[in-house]
Amino acid sequence: MRLARPCTALGVTVVLLGVLAGCPMGTLGIPGEFDFRVLGWRYGFSDVDYGHTIDETPGGGYFTVGQTAPLQGMLQNLEVICLKVSASGALEWHRIVEGLHPQSGSGPRAQGVLACDSGAVLAGLTAAQSHPTDYDGRLRIVRLNPSGETIWDRAYHPEQQWIPQGIARATDGGIVVSLLEGGLFTTGAERLMKADGQGNVVWDVPLETTRTYKRLEDLKATSDGGYVLAGHSLAPGTGSGRYDVSIAKTDSHGNVQWWRHYDIPGSQQGFAVDIAPDGGYVVAGTSGPEPYAIRTDSNGNLLWARDDIIDVDVTDPSSPDYEVWDVAVTPDGCIGIAGLGESVTYHGVPFPEIVRGGFILELDPNGNLKWYTQFDERQVSQIYGIAVTSDGNYVTTGVSAYAEIQVLKIDRSGNVLN
Repeated sequence: MRLARPCTALGVTVVLLGVLAGCPMGTLGIPGEFDFRVLGWRYGFSDVDYGHTIDETPGGGYFTVGQTAPLQGMLQNLEVICLKVSASGALEWHRIVEGLHPQSGSGPRAQGVLACDSGAVLAGLTAAQSHPTDYDGRLRIVRLNPSGETIWDRAYHPEQQWIPQGIARATDGGIVVSLLEGGLFTTGAERLMKADGQGNVVWDVPLETTRTYKRLEDLKATSDGGYVLAGHSLAPGTGSGRYDVSIAKTDSHGNVQWWRHYDIPGSQQGFAVDIAPDGGYVVAGTSGPEPYAIRTDSNGNLLWARDDIIDVDVTDPSSPDYEVWDVAVTPDGCIGIAGLGESVTYHGVPFPEIVRGGFILELDPNGNLKWYTQFDERQVSQIYGIAVTSDGNYVTTGVSAYAEIQVLKIDRSGNVLN
């Protein structure tokens, strides 16, 4: 295990941008009286550290997976990092997996999930020997024990590059990874692969549809032993102009049971999926520059779609722009969405300038906005991952203004707790 510089873990509770999300209008701060202290717990190991996914561990702590690199030659030297922290934010261990390159079809992004024994499974690409930034690395999966030590480390598909897009834990202790064909002459094909607890391939099947272009960005295990994948596809007859949100449902052997492509006016892209309490699905993404979400039943039938979550003037090129990275559904059916955003107003109250940074919002089960919290990038640069905790609140991971992994605990009114 490579030694890293000691982490920085600070806990600060402040009023966000002079605004307490979810509070009555009368409690809003005066525009301009903003507190820009960095929030949450922060962990630095190299020059640039990002957190991408996060889970609560059975013992009440948190497990996050991300990427780390020195500033010089950053793209060539990106490696996957994972860390386990206690419920109070104390670092218990961290592991930098040398030569495991974080990559997805949308750019550098680490993939990892808790294993059934509270260890971890990480997926990425093997670093190319001569040109590490070239897409000639191969799929690599690493299994860690609960202390962060390697149990096994295996590479797959030596004949072709397959980029991990999503990862999920199977009910039998195995692991399932969704894959996007990479390489210079890629056709954009996608696959779903299952490995058992020792890393042996159980099955490896294509994910085919009639759409000429598709991109499945996220993956979750379903209660029937199957899997749901969500992303977007090119709408027929539109050239490169319009995308639809797409969902694929498979059985426990990876065989596609159904595809759904949601032909809704405009162009929408799905980036994250989660499962609702009734077994239906929530997909979050963007519609042009706006956050977007859809809700379906367990058969993929559309219940609602929301492209008006945030009031963005899509005709104004200077209007705010949003990137949605993750979604998490609470036990009562509410929906937390997180990413990178820009805001000029909050519930009609203007900020003195466009505020850019991480954001989190919550929708009720019918897709109506309950609250929205916009951070300034000096507090929270970006939020990449969100999960629901056992006490019903949220925990997020991302990157701070100082390029550190940043973990925030956020209550159901949008207030930072740590």
